[in-house]
Amino acid sequence: MQNKSIILMSNNYWTLFRFRYQIIKYLIKKDFKVHLIAEMDGYQDNFSSDNNIICHDVNFSGRSTNPVNELRTFFRIKKLLKDIKPLYLFSYTIKPNIYSGYLCNKFSINHIPMITGFGYFFNALKKPLRTIIHIILKKSFLHSKEVWFTNMSDKHYYIDNNIIDKSKKTSLIMGAGIDFDNINIIKSDVNTEKTFIMIGRLLNEKGTSEFIQAAKYFFKFNKYKFILVGDHENNKHYIKKYIVDHAVRDNVLEYSEFTDNIEKYYNQASCLVLPSYREGLSTILLEAAARKIPIITTDVPGCRDVVIDESYGFLCEPKSPQSLVDAMGRFIKASDNDLNARKEKVFKYVKDNCSVNDIIEKYDKILNLL
Repeated sequence: MQNKSIILMSNNYWTLFRFRYQIIKYLIKKDFKVHLIAEMDGYQDNFSSDNNIICHDVNFSGRSTNPVNELRTFFRIKKLLKDIKPLYLFSYTIKPNIYSGYLCNKFSINHIPMITGFGYFFNALKKPLRTIIHIILKKSFLHSKEVWFTNMSDKHYYIDNNIIDKSKKTSLIMGAGIDFDNINIIKSDVNTEKTFIMIGRLLNEKGTSEFIQAAKYFFKFNKYKFILVGDHENNKHYIKKYIVDHAVRDNVLEYSEFTDNIEKYYNQASCLVLPSYREGLSTILLEAAARKIPIITTDVPGCRDVVIDESYGFLCEPKSPQSLVDAMGRFIKASDNDLNARKEKVFKYVKDNCSVNDIIEKYDKILNLL
């Protein structure tokens, strides 16, 4: 009898819950036993009520490169794969992609790695170390059944840098997918003050500093509201917490830690702002577009895949507070007809290309469920 076990592997359970929950439910519906492998962070409790979902704890140690920790992680995953013997393994983010690539080849498991962005290992590491990562990824992906990308820029990068061969089978998967049956479209009130909201981890690479600097610029007008929503960690990759605290103290902006109930922030947003330096494909932008909230974001991969040009939203340059201020100025001056045209255009694009049903169909095809 064919083993109908499938593994989904990611850095932590929050990402599996936030971005793969619909897929997991669908696989259960198709009579698969789903094993989840990630670092436990409390979100595994969201899967505990279903006997067809088995959660395993693996410490991926975030951005750590400690060799002892990495070897421990590698052998822990090796044991799990040997015991589970899944039909397929879907991996997301760089460490799960690397470890599962090597081990799936060893145990003859069908492996589908998904490139969900570049992250620290590409954005922060210097060229010699990036080259080593390229070599490791190339060997890891050599026997993958297929490689999934969330934007074309990442695919071109992997091919141009010889990480995967151009003949390798690949697919473009538009993020986690939007469930349009359960989306509340936001009806903006033109009489309320304009409110700029940024939602995301307070990482430097998300453009947190640029958002705060823009908020300081507009503070002098005393007619615009800025809200920053996201979790902070005390390490060098995040903006210094005192910068956020001082902005709150000076009434430049409001700050809230991330909550699973972010609908209330979408309801307040006149505009959703994401000044990121690079994304895989931003779920926040997709969700804003699906709710018909105007968007300001950067002209970089993973952001311009949603806001393709300024007929879809407002674009600025990354790492430039002035460019962000200019884009906000264009938004403030835009007429209601102009804003509505942009909202409708990006909404139609996301609905036509980023529905969760389209994502499920891709899993159907790879698993021969159609």
